[in-house]
Amino acid sequence: MKRFLIILLILPTLLALSVDLQRTLEIYGNFLEMYKKGDFSHPFLELLNRELQNLSLYRYYKSLLDKSVDRRETNPDLGSYIARIYDAAFFEDENEQLAASIFLAYLASKLSHAKFTSEMIMKNDAVVKFFTNYRDVVTKEARSFFSWIVSYQLGLCEERPPVEVEVETVELPEEITYRFTPPSNLVHIKDLTLFYADPAVQNTLKEAVPRAKQNIIADPSRAMVYINREANFLARDIFKPVTAFQTQIAKEAVKITPVKSNLSWLRFLAYGILIYLFRKRVKVLMILISIVLALEILLFLFFFEPFSTYQGLAYGLVAIFGLCFSAILIVRRFISRKNILDFLFLIALVVVLSLPLIRNCESL
Repeated sequence: MKRFLIILLILPTLLALSVDLQRTLEIYGNFLEMYKKGDFSHPFLELLNRELQNLSLYRYYKSLLDKSVDRRETNPDLGSYIARIYDAAFFEDENEQLAASIFLAYLASKLSHAKFTSEMIMKNDAVVKFFTNYRDVVTKEARSFFSWIVSYQLGLCEERPPVEVEVETVELPEEITYRFTPPSNLVHIKDLTLFYADPAVQNTLKEAVPRAKQNIIADPSRAMVYINREANFLARDIFKPVTAFQTQIAKEAVKITPVKSNLSWLRFLAYGILIYLFRKRVKVLMILISIVLALEILLFLFFFEPFSTYQGLAYGLVAIFGLCFSAILIVRRFISRKNILDFLFLIALVVVLSLPLIRNCESL
């Protein structure tokens, strides 16, 4: 019951943030629809579509450049590479920027065949970058905002902050010359006003003002230092509502994302049933196995997913063992027949497989 009441108190606050929850989800939904229809008219989707074509090439060159200097606890995953597109994109506002980061998280899960969850959104590099920057900007503005409030309560600022502030009669030494100038560039003033109403902030503020007053009386020449220090303490309390907003929007994004069922695994069930039915008829069974292998090879050729871990593993095993088996056969034929064409074919095959396919890439 207590947890339910806390959610009821937090949710209206989240909906009223400068980064509008409903607007962000609306833009995210539009990205999903446009991507599904193959409509890349939006500048972000146009950039995304173009850079995805270069993704494999980018990963190849990055591995060559960074393999000796890149020191990480974990290797970069698909989401890490896609997040580079987020760094290069331009957005009209924070709502579109956040929607794009969530869409990149969705795209990473889709390409890697992973389940799209709120945890995946929270851990995605693009989403992490957005909220890291958002926290930094809001925290920086919060220091000026709370300095304004503390200064006003101490009588060191004439202009009233845009919040309900209890004004107390404070007697400070006359030699104090410091006067606080209200900031004019608080972009997230709406967010800060809501954070100000948080009970934790209010409790910290009740302790901060008397402490600043006591320090200023003891050393009037450092009034600005004491006020800024208390403002820094107050600014730290905004991390909780920002984290709550991040969690909430991740859950809402998962809810509105359509889930596509992958039924391709049913073919293996059909294969097993057919093999079981014809297990005693050896000739039919061999023909059936040949058809299954031919069908899977065609599926590999036309529907291969390069970002799928399992398909990549299967493709690698087939390619390696197929190459080794072909090489053995060609070497045996060359030894027995001394045919130079067989030997040249073997060399050409090794050269082709060892060199990457580099296409024309004007963006590099």
